[in-house]
Parts: sequence; structure tokens; C-alpha cells
Amino acid sequence: MMRRDDTAGITAVGGQIGGGDTADPSGALALLQVLRCKGAAGIDLLAMATEVPETVVSQRLSVLCARGDCVWAGQRACLTPAGRTRLAELLALERRSLDPGALRPLVTKFGVVNAEFKALLTGWQRADITAAAFTDRFQALHRRTRKVLERLATVVPRLAVYPRRLERAAGLVTAGDLTWLASPLHDSYHSIWFELHQELLELTGRDRAACEEAGESGQP
Repeated sequence: MMRRDDTAGITAVGGQIGGGDTADPSGALALLQVLRCKGAAGIDLLAMATEVPETVVSQRLSVLCARGDCVWAGQRACLTPAGRTRLAELLALERRSLDPGALRPLVTKFGVVNAEFKALLTGWQRADITAAAFTDRFQALHRRTRKVLERLATVVPRLAVYPRRLERAAGLVTAGDLTWLASPLHDSYHSIWFELHQELLELTGRDRAACEEAGESGQP
């Protein structure tokens, strides 16, 4: 059951939930979602992923831990079953606040660039393309993706952090540091993309297995 304080700071009109201080003063949805996507994360990674100062992340984690929504495992926090339940409730509340007619076409557009990113990443891993060709295609794809995500952020303000995170990772990749392309040890381009794809599946009430069974583009 949704507790009274779960709705604090949530604005139903325009879907403003969880993205930043003006949208979600408690920051619960943003932090819980990052923890679910990453499995476990330290304060530094959570701060980078949510664009919230580490001191604020630490304070918010203390509140979540006190509620029983997450626990510490060494230097990293992870969700508890209660935290997963609360996250599901907050995500359901967010979905009800959104305009499906505005969201679906943009999710479809993302599906197109998702398929292209999957093909590009596969070609790079198999050494089917040269480094120069990869960089050119990557930069072009990133520019197209950014336009889609900027429009998505007007429908789901909480997602505004994703184009900025991808921009940081893309800058490092194009500068020649390919550890920021797909390394699970960084807030890499692929890691961010994976989380974003999961967000969009959840916002449209789908799961990855169902999409793959229907022949839709899977996550690279």
C-alpha cells in the first residue's frame, strides 16, 4: 500500500516525479531506480547517475535505509524487498501521470536508434568496422539519440538526466577512451543505454522478454 509520505513532492500533471529537487524533493524514485538497475552502487556512482551532490545522496540513502528500502553491503547500497515494492508503487504512480499518446511515438523512435546501436556495438565487438568508421557512426547515432531523448524529457521530466549522462560518456568515447563505451565498471554509454531502455519498457508496461518474443529490438 502506498504510504502518505510516498507521494511527497510528486506532481501528477506533466509527470514530474523523481528527477531532481523540484520534481521530487525526497529523491526516492530516482535513487531506488538506479539501485534496481545497477544491483548495487556506492554514493559516488549514485551521485553521478542522479546528478545530485554526494552529500545529498548520502542523506537520502540514510532515510531510505531507515525506512527499510535499502541496506548497505560494504561500501555499496542495494534494494531490499520492501524497496522493490515501494519502487514498483512509485513507478506505477508515475505511469498514471503520463500522456500515453505523447510517450508511445517517442518510445518507437528510440526503438529505431536502439536497433542501430545494437548493430553498431556488435560490429565493433566483432571488429567488422574500422575505428574511424565506428567513431563516425557512433557520433551520428548519438546526435540522433539526443534529439529523441530531449523530446522524451518533455514528456517524462525524470528522464532528463539520461541525455546528459550519455553526453558525458559519448565525449569520453569519442576522445578515445573506449572503456566508457561498454565497461560495467563505469557509468559507460552502454550501461546508461541499458538503464534507459529498461526505463522505457517499464513506462510502457512491457518487459524485455515480451519485446524479444514479439521481434522488437532487444538491448545491445
